[in-house]
Amino acid sequence: NFSGSQCMVVLDDTFILTAGLDGAIYEWKVKDYKRNRENVLKGCAYTSVTGAYNTNTFIAVGSDRKLKEMDESQIVKVH
Repeated sequence: NFSGSQCMVVLDDTFILTAGLDGAIYEWKVKDYKRNRENVLKGCAYTSVTGAYNTNTFIAVGSDRKLKEMDESQIVKVH
């Protein structure tokens, strides 16, 4: 269920990233629509997310106006 999602990006036809106003970013497997990874930051309404093909890294921006680089569900850099 992708309700409440602000953005969806298909990485390589096997995964979808969703960013939500609830502060959650999820990576979904297209084949079975199951969550593969997640990152939740309460108090930050995410407005956009993108990922690099064939990597574990994705970048998101939200209501806190900070660009966050995430790897394996952990925030590794904030710009």
